Amino acid sequence: MIRAGFAKDDRLAPRHGARRRIRGARYVAGRLAYGVGRSVRRHCGIPWVADLRDPWTGIHHYDQFPATALARALDRRMEERVLREADRVVVVSPTMATQFAVSVPRTYDVITNGFDPDDFRAAALPPAGDRFVIRHIGNLSRTQIPGTLWLALRDLESEVGKLVRVELIGNVDGTAMEAAARYGVQEQVKVLPYVDHGEAVRLMRTSHALLLVINDVPQAASIVTGKIFEYVASGRPVVGIGLEHGDAASILRTARAGRMSAHDDVAAVAAQVRGLVSDWRDGRALRGAPAEVAAAFGRDRQAAQLARLLEGLPNAGRD
Repeated sequence: MIRAGFAKDDRLAPRHGARRRIRGARYVAGRLAYGVGRSVRRHCGIPWVADLRDPWTGIHHYDQFPATALARALDRRMEERVLREADRVVVVSPTMATQFAVSVPRTYDVITNGFDPDDFRAAALPPAGDRFVIRHIGNLSRTQIPGTLWLALRDLESEVGKLVRVELIGNVDGTAMEAAARYGVQEQVKVLPYVDHGEAVRLMRTSHALLLVINDVPQAASIVTGKIFEYVASGRPVVGIGLEHGDAASILRTARAGRMSAHDDVAAVAAQVRGLVSDWRDGRALRGAPAEVAAAFGRDRQAAQLARLLEGLPNAGRD
């Protein structure tokens, strides 16, 4: 199995800044990896499993990749070849499988991303402090601004809303704080710099609740951020904002980790936060995903699922 890799190439899109260059590098490296897999299968007769961690031409930021019309046409052609010719195609969510099946009908294997159980073996640390802390860990782009939460905090009763502090940790688009100021809750929101993975896990586990925002884009149904699985593993309740019937919402429901409310459903977000703060004030447990349920999303389980798939591959003859 050859997976899409990552390589930064500073020659890519030099006029568009580092982030665009990195995205361009992923764009090129991923396509090259699939091309190598296809070539190895054709010339060596080795079974080929194409493992797609993200949508291809259907990914929500596809238009931001620096590519000409010809390059995009070739990309669509390569996508179709990979989907048709690979012995098995692995995707990370049911919606991805459905979307790919529209252009290339076939069986797709769904193996989600997951979390490393070793990161969560230590005893959970109880949240401390006199404020109810909701944290978002990781990048927060312009299409993920949690304006719904800002409005909910504004609309909550003062004795509830003022107890809440929101921490946005990582690379946060500046419009997040602009929106918080516009709705008058900027004093309750703090932006903190990027932290390493170990510290990120600690911050998750010492939060009262965690914020998950799915991009408000047409392709939202298939978006499953990597952090959702670590959120589930943390055992903290998740306040989700995004498509209520998307794949991320399904994971929250399955794991009993929290609730996904629509981007325009301020009342639902306010009700969830009010309930969580009430439980915290009254000394009741703040319940996220039970450990035995979260375990289903551990990488050891995904590795076992992938191993079964590989063991079941037939010997592929040369084309």
